[in-house]
Amino acid sequence: MITTVLTHHLNIANTYVAFVVTGDFNQLDSLFLDYISIVPPGGTYAVPFSESFSGEAFPALWTRQYRGLGTIDTWGISLSSNAEGEPNELLCDEQNEATGPAVTRIVTPPIDTTGHSVLSLTFRHHLYNHGAGLIYSVQSSTDGVNWVDEDWTFDSSWDNYAGPDSVTTTIANNLNS
Repeated sequence: MITTVLTHHLNIANTYVAFVVTGDFNQLDSLFLDYISIVPPGGTYAVPFSESFSGEAFPALWTRQYRGLGTIDTWGISLSSNAEGEPNELLCDEQNEATGPAVTRIVTPPIDTTGHSVLSLTFRHHLYNHGAGLIYSVQSSTDGVNWVDEDWTFDSSWDNYAGPDSVTTTIANNLNS
């Protein structure tokens, strides 16, 4: 389990959180995400935001971003449970057409973070990759365009697999305290 804290740009009311894969997409096999939850640390009061991807349709207001030569949108809902949650789950599938460095993000809807200087992010994940060259991370933004890295990251040069695991980390950037 990994924990991190976000602390920058705290005067903004809306925060976007993204799960990001960057690098050599020929190394990507698949990334599964499930049970994403954002709440105040130790809090039972209201941010809260959660998504379990229980339906077969892509969740409303979630967006996909991708760039790089040959990069295509491969985010979707999988009927599997590879992140060890319940079926269904979010999937970023192989990017065999990508050549060179690339970036893909799955972005939450804007979340009203008024009054919070730190939030707890919990998610289940499982990453399969073919080798070194990928960075898998969490980022935040106030506008969905300009992104700041949060503390949690996985570098595929460490291992060809990440998870299945439940991760708890913090979001400390781009919040409105």
